[in-house]
Amino acid sequence: MLGNTPGGVGHYRRKKSSRAIALGAGLIAAALVMTACSGGSSASSGTKQVLTYGMSAPLENMDPARDNAPQYQTLRVLTNEPLLYVNPDGTYAPGLATDWGYVGTGNKTFEFTLRQGVEFSDGTPLTADAVKKWLLYYASQNGGDVEVMGGGSAGPFASIDTDGDLKVTLNLNAPNPVVPYVLSDQTTWGMVSSPACVDAPDRLATETCGVGPYVLDKSGTVSGSQWTLIPNDNYYDKSKEIWSSVVAKFIASPTARLQAMQSGQIDVMFGDASTNDAAKSAGIQLLPTTGPEYGYSLDVLGAIDKPLADVRVRQALNYAIDRKTIMSTVMTGKPVDTLLSSDGSIPNQPDYYPYDPDKAKALLAEAGYANGFSVTLNTAAFFGAGGTPLASAVAQYLGNVGVTVNVNSFSAPGEWQQSYSTDPVGVQVAGFDGSRSMWLTLGGFLPGGTYNQAGGGWTDSTLQQMYDTGSSAAETDQPQYWQGITARMAEQAYYLPVGQDLNYCYTTDSVKNVVVNGTLLPANQWQPAS
Repeated sequence: MLGNTPGGVGHYRRKKSSRAIALGAGLIAAALVMTACSGGSSASSGTKQVLTYGMSAPLENMDPARDNAPQYQTLRVLTNEPLLYVNPDGTYAPGLATDWGYVGTGNKTFEFTLRQGVEFSDGTPLTADAVKKWLLYYASQNGGDVEVMGGGSAGPFASIDTDGDLKVTLNLNAPNPVVPYVLSDQTTWGMVSSPACVDAPDRLATETCGVGPYVLDKSGTVSGSQWTLIPNDNYYDKSKEIWSSVVAKFIASPTARLQAMQSGQIDVMFGDASTNDAAKSAGIQLLPTTGPEYGYSLDVLGAIDKPLADVRVRQALNYAIDRKTIMSTVMTGKPVDTLLSSDGSIPNQPDYYPYDPDKAKALLAEAGYANGFSVTLNTAAFFGAGGTPLASAVAQYLGNVGVTVNVNSFSAPGEWQQSYSTDPVGVQVAGFDGSRSMWLTLGGFLPGGTYNQAGGGWTDSTLQQMYDTGSSAAETDQPQYWQGITARMAEQAYYLPVGQDLNYCYTTDSVKNVVVNGTLLPANQWQPAS
């Protein structure tokens, strides 16, 4: 067994599903939710008081396999302790599993051992059979993070074996080099729920059925307004039940959320660029966290916009954008011109596409488009600055080199989701969590991926070979493939990246041990300040 084996973090090769499109190829969980606030050092018993957490969107379903509110993931660990935790340095720590690792070579067999003496909130023992039941249920759902386990149309598992009450072996249909990540607090696969609730999915939607220090208090919960958690009588470690209750308040308006924090109604909240200055003036602590990478997928086949089939045209679009100016005026963050990932960065790599409108015009002329052409760009208003404002800025720069961009901005998530599969255009907004592994990130661009729908989807045998070989390679050998993918994606200009956003979590002095970094960490270690 290879416990604490680090794994990657990121996007995934997916089947088409409403969740896959809604979250985008880079887990736009990160893009939609703005920021990730998370717990820091180990918890200890302290003064019992209420913790109140502010969110911009409500949670509509308590089932981890159907979770529709990525912001709630920060609190999810309070009701559903995961099998593993991700440490700030990217290594893994025990959760419900105490020992884990791949068996043999090829990354197709993974086993883990469960913690002894643990019960679900309904008093049912945590066993290997219970975990197997949960994982098979999760795999059957068309929601949550179901695609990150991989496996394609055959599903992720060839079989799941159990040995006694505590040992589980996953036999995968396809290599997956990031199983520890998939089972961690970074997705909801490892947030195991009680077999009784799995047998009654309606209970999963409205109750807390996992292993965690807190359970849902229905008397303090109002659908669409707030959820209230109280200590779990059956939790195995009472030292972690340090709050008398935890309340998640849902307030859509950033200004209204900030006002609620200023009046003492909220302790920790998701911030917004529009309220950062006011929050600083009010003495509220702003904790910066790396946000999603924003960019645009392109009609590589030219099925919708013929010029985009020419690599010179796609490269011209990349040279035409002044990323530094955009990221200093439209968004807060850093300019990027490659597909970001945790393990695909190329050391000392200079910019692939420095701002050079003259070179862009020359490439367009060489490709036969000296007089330019027109394209349609789809974006989403609910992405904030990464939506309509960013698209407008990009359109202006492309217009400067002769490419006319018609921006189509969706206001409803459902309409935006549908546009990918039923009505794709030449340029589509695409967001990625750059802290995740390239194995997951590239999935959006592989055949059938969310961002590879136009004209039936394009293929690249070089990319596919690197992806397939890296998927089954030993961990120490994988970076060469992920770096190769980064270079290939940039050289062929399959993607039009712009920048990586910088977001903020707000916290008051009523709570300590709230820390933020590029990795989403849980709130199970936050403590009262006194």
